[in-house]
This record gives sequence, C-alpha cells and structure tokens, in this order.
Amino acid sequence: MTNASTDAAIFQVTYSAPGETDAVPAGVIAIDAEQHLRLVSAEPALADRLAIAISTLNSSDAFTVRAAPQPGDAPLSLRKRRVPRDAPDARAALLNLLHKIYGLDLMPRG
Repeated sequence: MTNASTDAAIFQVTYSAPGETDAVPAGVIAIDAEQHLRLVSAEPALADRLAIAISTLNSSDAFTVRAAPQPGDAPLSLRKRRVPRDAPDARAALLNLLHKIYGLDLMPRG
C-alpha cells in the first residue's frame, strides 16, 4: 500500500529482542521509492531504536549485504556487496538489514 501524498509504502513494524521469538509492536514506517525511511509513529519504548535505525540507514547511498563466496575463496569466507538504493534488490536488502541489525520486521500495512 502506498500513501498518495508521499508516494511511500507504509509498513507496520514489530521488534524482536535478540534470542526472543515474540515480536512486539514498534510503530509504523514509510519507505519511499529511493528506499529512504520515514517514521510515521512509534511505541514510546522503541522510539529511539527506530530513530537510530532510520538515521543510520538513510545516511548511506547504498546498503552492504552478505554475498555468496566466489570460486577460489577460502572455506567459510565471507563476502560483502554494495546494493545501491536504485538497484532492483534494494528494498529486499533494506528489509534484511532492518531485521538482522535492529531486530525490526516490516509488514505492508493495509
């Protein structure tokens, strides 16, 4: 679902603490076409976590994600790749980072 006034997709956000399986409501976030986040609303206890995630992720022109090892790489080696905001998989990379780094999961609202 998009918000016609900002042309942004609106997502309900939940938070899971490390090691926990239960998610709690965290707030609402909008993501525009350039994959910039905007806080719509936040649960008071999680407002700082959301603000930090948004500020940090909005400050970069690309996302860094894990990539599959290439032939000839050392066993168990890790690779990273940059995903520019305009790449076809930028939204997936953003959602993955929100989950892995901040414990935030987004579900389309509507």
